[in-house]
Amino acid sequence: MTTISDITITTDGTKPPANICVTVNCTIDATGNNSTPQVFFPAQSLGTDMTNTPGTQTWTASDTQMYDGEEQTITIICNDVEVSHTFSF
Repeated sequence: MTTISDITITTDGTKPPANICVTVNCTIDATGNNSTPQVFFPAQSLGTDMTNTPGTQTWTASDTQMYDGEEQTITIICNDVEVSHTFSF
């Protein structure tokens, strides 16, 4: 079974409204079938593939978007497991 845990979100940029780089890190156990986890950043209709630190269960992805300062939600999907996580600035 796939588990997604230890989600951390970091931001880099000026106070919203502004273009801000959002980085998501998480631990994904048992990705199986060589599947690549994806993260859906706010305002994205397509997922962004996450990359793995070789030899670990740590996955990461980054994206820069215009944010307005409101609370945001990202969604991480791997196999049939979906986890949403909110963040604010």
